[in-house]
Amino acid sequence: MAARLAQPAAEEKIGKLRNPEYRATMIREALNDPPPIDFSQIFLFPDGEARYDHRSEESLQAHAQRLGLSRPRLLSHCLWKKQVKPSSIILKPTI
Repeated sequence: MAARLAQPAAEEKIGKLRNPEYRATMIREALNDPPPIDFSQIFLFPDGEARYDHRSEESLQAHAQRLGLSRPRLLSHCLWKKQVKPSSIILKPTI
């Protein structure tokens, strides 16, 4: 059986965001070559009990438009400034 390469833990990846140069590079690269992510289908779990009845105006795409931020910059802001845990970011569930 082939050995699996160790993947950095989510917390380690988020820890890199403490470096402002890394954040700027990450945002610049995402703007130059956008990831194939539909930000209109990504939501943050609210504080308190988890909800799954998200509305389109609550998506990261809608927040970015309201705040006048690029989607990569908003995601960086959520993960770094607001210290949102990666497990709090969800794709819209399909039921």
